[in-house]
Amino acid sequence: PVAVVGAAEVLTQRTAMYLPGLVGSGVLWLRACREAETLYDASEWLTLEGEGGIGKLTLARAVHQRRNPAAPFHVLDAASAGQDWATKTRRELLDGTGMLVIRHVDALNAKQVHALASALQEARTAKRHQELRVALTLNRKQAGADLTRLLRFFHGTVELPPLRHHIEDLQELVPFFLARLSQQGRLTC
Repeated sequence: PVAVVGAAEVLTQRTAMYLPGLVGSGVLWLRACREAETLYDASEWLTLEGEGGIGKLTLARAVHQRRNPAAPFHVLDAASAGQDWATKTRRELLDGTGMLVIRHVDALNAKQVHALASALQEARTAKRHQELRVALTLNRKQAGADLTRLLRFFHGTVELPPLRHHIEDLQELVPFFLARLSQQGRLTC
């Protein structure tokens, strides 16, 4: 049976959120959330791995928002890496504070991977991991370049499960997204 619920009703029900802006109570999802928090708390740079669209960036943002909401949160997207991308990334690694998420590192070519690895080494040598949390997001199945050069700087990998592996979260996700998309509660399922 499918329940028809108005978005306005969903807002009053208030689905419990483990992290700000995230819903889901499936075991695999909550395990990934806890692992990401543990690595963040330990000042470890982390890798968030999984299929596209499963919430890697959203999880990084939620953990940072819960743990250090006043600190900056920056995102650099490797999928749109232009000529100055390596320079921006290096500058952010050496001067930035808060959290830096480098998305889609699986899209980098070998030369870009080498440049990023050099910048990460420089940041580690300067002990930047104490002031700046860094997370990489990737889909290892789509990785073209040899990423082992990068992954050695990241002591923890959090594998986010695809929704098909925690389907029990659909009953929380559908109303959550409908409420976010609806205009004054008009969207229902």
